[in-house]
Amino acid sequence: MSRVHVIGGAGYAGAQTAALVDAHPFFELGVITARSDAGRPLSAVHPEYRVDAMLRELDLDDLAEGDFAAVAYPHAEAAVLVAELLERGLRVVDISADHRLHDPTAYPEHYGFAHPRPDLLAEAVYGLPEIHRDAIAGARL
Repeated sequence: MSRVHVIGGAGYAGAQTAALVDAHPFFELGVITARSDAGRPLSAVHPEYRVDAMLRELDLDDLAEGDFAAVAYPHAEAAVLVAELLERGLRVVDISADHRLHDPTAYPEHYGFAHPRPDLLAEAVYGLPEIHRDAIAGARL
């Protein structure tokens, strides 16, 4: 069973991701992090998802090599953390827009920021399984 951590679990996308992972028969829900809501159960922040796991501050030492991490940070904030997680040996799903495009020059035009880690864009796979199923299977990002 694969352990999946949700980084940024108090927001809408993170909470929904945590709920999907929690209900999945082949995944184990790992750490769910939050900034201001740390110390509260996810169900207190988003009762509609019925996930009682406690939200915690991010501590990268809680995440083990080989685990998965879903990063649900706002656009322009995820890329640096994603790079750090990859360096620690985790596979990452970036829910933000930080790794959707392969061309770093497109980020200022489309998202209003220069990409802080353009070196990772070439290996990122846009997670649309109807189009990229084979590439997703072996992707780290």
